[in-house]
Amino acid sequence: MTPSWFLMIQAFASGAQVISVVFLIGQLLLMRGQLLASQQNIISQQVELARQTNASIQTSKAANLFEVFKYLEEPRHLAARKIVDTLVDKDFNQWSREERDAADLVRRLWTIAPTLQRMNLLPPNYLQYYYGNTIMRHWRTVKPLVAELRCKTTSAICVEFEEMANEVDKLGWFAKGGDHRPKDRYNLFAEFVNEPDGYHQKLEGTPM
Repeated sequence: MTPSWFLMIQAFASGAQVISVVFLIGQLLLMRGQLLASQQNIISQQVELARQTNASIQTSKAANLFEVFKYLEEPRHLAARKIVDTLVDKDFNQWSREERDAADLVRRLWTIAPTLQRMNLLPPNYLQYYYGNTIMRHWRTVKPLVAELRCKTTSAICVEFEEMANEVDKLGWFAKGGDHRPKDRYNLFAEFVNEPDGYHQKLEGTPM
């Protein structure tokens, strides 16, 4: 017959094993909960970092757009553009020194601006949309001056200006003197302008 003290020891050992298993399971569940909480915290931090990065990018784009707009609308550029608009029907050989200087400034302006757009300092199609008609008109006017300059050098002169004018012409937004631009410019520049869902603003007439 098994002594009672031996049975008591066996019972105690079995109870201790059960308690150990229960304790181990509890510890594993606790560790799992802590791991899930840690993962959730990491995900939340990543989401917040992405939000902050996107906000920083949008702020940077807006600042770039503002600076480029100021450059395009500088008083000297506006004055030169106004002079070039008077040369549409004037023979190139009859241009005065002031008119040639104005045309030279304009051709430089519309050569630099497309470069800035291709560097993503402006949203795609921004120049085509807001300045397209002006760019085409000015290209037709200053083309004789550009041809004269190209004859004097082997360097590519005003290629960006010419390409932009051709792009606008192919878009057909200003065909036959009309205005056929897309009316919902917020969809056109969706990657640049962040507006609330469902927000649409009807395009008002934009002077060109």
